[in-house]
Amino acid sequence: MATRSLEDRVTALEKIMEGLQNLPSELAAFRLEVNRRFDEQYAHMRLLHEQVISQIMILGEGGNPDEPPPRRRGRKR
Repeated sequence: MATRSLEDRVTALEKIMEGLQNLPSELAAFRLEVNRRFDEQYAHMRLLHEQVISQIMILGEGGNPDEPPPRRRGRKR
């Protein structure tokens, strides 16, 4: 196995360090993008949830809030 010279190893490490120097800004940009997408998805889910609730109320499955809930029968023994 051939060993690399000290100069080659230092050059390789310098290249790695150059790439790593951009990492914090790249991670920050990635985080902003993920948060933006999450906010969009959350807003969409909330809208869909409200639509489902309104459809349930329209269909009458939501019950009348002025009436007490129906009594349930006990199990037969």
